[in-house]
Amino acid sequence: MGFSENLEVELVLPDNVVLEAPVTLKTIEKITRSLLRIPDLSESTSVLTFISRMNRLLHNDDPSYERIGETAAANAEILEILGFDDPETLGRWISLDRSKVRISFETKLLPHSIRNKILGAAHSAIEQRLPAGWDYSVSGELAMNHDWVRDVQATQLRSFPTAFAIVFVLVSIFLRSWKLGLAAMVPTLLPVVVILGLMGWAGLTLDVARAMIAAVVIGIGVDDAVHILTHYDRQRSDGLDPRAAMQAALRYTGRAVVTTSVALSLGFLTLMMSAWQTIASFGFLVSIAILGALAASLFVLPALIFAFAPASEATRQSANPRLPVHSAGEAR
Repeated sequence: MGFSENLEVELVLPDNVVLEAPVTLKTIEKITRSLLRIPDLSESTSVLTFISRMNRLLHNDDPSYERIGETAAANAEILEILGFDDPETLGRWISLDRSKVRISFETKLLPHSIRNKILGAAHSAIEQRLPAGWDYSVSGELAMNHDWVRDVQATQLRSFPTAFAIVFVLVSIFLRSWKLGLAAMVPTLLPVVVILGLMGWAGLTLDVARAMIAAVVIGIGVDDAVHILTHYDRQRSDGLDPRAAMQAALRYTGRAVVTTSVALSLGFLTLMMSAWQTIASFGFLVSIAILGALAASLFVLPALIFAFAPASEATRQSANPRLPVHSAGEAR
């Protein structure tokens, strides 16, 4: 569904410019040809298309007459004939007072980065050839898709650090330790960084769906770490050393964490059945990121805890003097 899109250019003529005049139509033709030199733009359609085709038909289908008329009167007559045949034919391409002209260009469904280059080149080409007093605007599916994808990306890029900060604060409060809160975020962020890096390496653009991957994975992936760290913290409060506490936490929560992560991953994989490529790729990448968060929680998180535990031993002992005192070389 939707393997092509179009770029629309609307030219606004000054009051003293006559659309039917050959010089006006040739100016529009020059702008059209300059835009057709932009890669990925093709098959332009405008009032020039209908004037050229009708002029050819009026001259016994001679290909040499497939061009605009030599005089304003000839072009005005062609426009009048086209208007008699079907008023809507011209209504889509010129305004009623003939002060506005629309040019449409076909293109393939393109990544956001390519759309950005095309729009920049289009503005530059038009401004270089636009006569004084003329004005223009760019619209169409390509421009609209570019703008809303840009806005969504900007929103997601702002929401990602916000989501990270909120989740970090809440987890730290829940676990009563900013170090455990930070440790919980690492296995959550690691698969996001890897997935975004692979997207860049594979040339996948950050479209509207893929831009939401980070925020979605933060909310889902942190669950595994919170479950493990909650039980770990409980075991440490009971006096177990870090290694024994982590082993107990993994035995207690491991099966549930693996089951829920696999179920969520399979659920997102069903989105790959969508005919929309952006939705299908979103489901696949989120599914991989969830499994990555699971692996990081089971393997990276324990390593982080063992690294942080010695530094927090004195703090935990002073906060709870009933805990057994370990030797100086023993990890907390």
